[in-house]
Amino acid sequence: MPWLFALGGLALVGLCWIALLPGALQGLWPRRAAVAPLRASPTLALGLGAGLLLWTGAMYLSIGNPAALRPPAMPDADALTEDAVTLAIRQGDRLAGAPEALIRLALLQQPDHAAALALAGSARFEQGDFAGALAAWRHLLAVAPADSRLRAEIAGNVAEAEAALAQR
Repeated sequence: MPWLFALGGLALVGLCWIALLPGALQGLWPRRAAVAPLRASPTLALGLGAGLLLWTGAMYLSIGNPAALRPPAMPDADALTEDAVTLAIRQGDRLAGAPEALIRLALLQQPDHAAALALAGSARFEQGDFAGALAAWRHLLAVAPADSRLRAEIAGNVAEAEAALAQR
């Protein structure tokens, strides 16, 4: 990445040098007086270019870690589901809205994530989408270990969703 700052500085020096050439910037500025100081003093043009080069280098050094400029990585599915639960609690135990969006993101990362599947089923059940809730919970039953306590709880949810779907 330092080469990018050096290249930018060299480009600025080159632009300042072009400003010294007669007629190079004619038409870019309506008045030639704006370029006159640079043509009159090549030292001023080179000084401006060198100053800008030093400024970009100083900015690079002040940043310290160019990787810090990259956007942060997407949180993993565990963190997303934890955030969804926190938001749901703040919303009065409702999964609609932002918590549901976080659950969908978690399932995009890990389609077999147990907590996200359980929450997705609950969110759909909460909204009256019993078929969607059944799909999410059946997927969870397919990936959950046979002897897990979660499996028994989800089987109860599946039975409740099937009964609600049958009443429709």
